Amino acid sequence: MSRTILSVSAPKRHLCKVTFTDGTVLELDSDICAALVLKEGQQLTEEQIKSHKAASDTERARSRALWYLSRSDHSEKALKDKLVKAGFEKTVAESTVLRLKNVGLLNDEALCVRLAESLLRENRSIREAEQKLILKGISRDLARSVLSEFEVDSKEQIKALVMKKYKNKLSTEEDVRRTVQALMRKGFRFGDIKAVLKSFSSELYECEEM
Repeated sequence: MSRTILSVSAPKRHLCKVTFTDGTVLELDSDICAALVLKEGQQLTEEQIKSHKAASDTERARSRALWYLSRSDHSEKALKDKLVKAGFEKTVAESTVLRLKNVGLLNDEALCVRLAESLLRENRSIREAEQKLILKGISRDLARSVLSEFEVDSKEQIKALVMKKYKNKLSTEEDVRRTVQALMRKGFRFGDIKAVLKSFSSELYECEEM
């Protein structure tokens, strides 16, 4: 069985629209379309149509992925999810990610190291940094492995945060309690928080772990 091309048009910059006499439409990447030299009256078999669409989807997914990467770093999972959300089949998204990984354009471990360094410079706790990395699509095992390589002084992190954000919020017992809760939500241990806050507030002895 074959279909006859009624018209070939380019409604979008990177997209070619092939309309068949039976009313069906095939959208192809413009470069793929140009290379095929499709024209009015030409007949295509179902196998050819399927092959052309697969080649087009692969090229379009590659172009979209490169565009995403030009705007910001992505983990393998984040890029795959973004391609699927953009309308590409899961298998196409996976093969695209694999191709980019094989040519060195995707590297979860290198990305994880860069992100971890940045997060720890912001005085994020190890626990909070791990969660942020996972949200970026980094696997939990890789996140923990990379973070374990860093020497982090949690008390110094807490001290830096207190000096920056909480120094003037320690005048009452309730202030101290709220500060402790805020720091615990950031993933710091109560014992470390208490040890640091003792040097800032006489109200600390009233505060209990929550």
